[in-house]
Amino acid sequence: YCHLDFFTVGGGEILPILLDHVGDEIRIQGCSLIANLVQNNDHCQRIVIQSGILQKLLLILDQSENDDVRTKSLTAISALIRGYTLGQLQFQKFNGFKIVVKALSAQIPRLQLKICFLVNTLSISSQQMKKLFYENGTLDELINFYVSPTCPDPMHVVEAILSLSDAKKDVFQSLKERNNPLFDELEKKLNQRLEIVKSDAEQNDEKASIYQLLTFIQPSSSTVTTSTDSQAST
Repeated sequence: YCHLDFFTVGGGEILPILLDHVGDEIRIQGCSLIANLVQNNDHCQRIVIQSGILQKLLLILDQSENDDVRTKSLTAISALIRGYTLGQLQFQKFNGFKIVVKALSAQIPRLQLKICFLVNTLSISSQQMKKLFYENGTLDELINFYVSPTCPDPMHVVEAILSLSDAKKDVFQSLKERNNPLFDELEKKLNQRLEIVKSDAEQNDEKASIYQLLTFIQPSSSTVTTSTDSQAST
């Protein structure tokens, strides 16, 4: 079965109908269908992007009152724009950065973690996307999520924060100057997590990311900490 066949027989015409449906479960299935059709398929990405579906998905993410609908819309958005430049341009055109950053502040852990994955993936693959995420306030929202007591997966949030660490020169010095309390909370949380994971071999990825962030935040002190920790483990 080829996903292109779906569009060849006119299947694309039902996508906006599914997304506009009054039933949340139908909208969820519509978002899932889109994500499955376009995942790693630039031909299908192009067809869906040219149909204007991305704008509709962003509207759902921004305005739906159903957590599952919002989460599934983000899944579809992510599948549409990852690895596809035209999709990323459309994302920018329709205020996707502002909408996603706003959604990051919603208390929906699954949605927040999916946003972290999207930010990390796009920022690593594109300096321009990294710059635009940063300019739209993503770093501060990621840190707010990370330091919250309910953060469900600190490692993936740290990775997203780290992906924006070189969006411009002296990112964390700039954070300290404009929001010193948030900067202090970040440093405190990083050190707390380090105490938790540093003796756990299964947490080496998170430990490495924390050390890297601490190097950006406090270059001299974190170098000493890393050296001391390395000596202790030998």
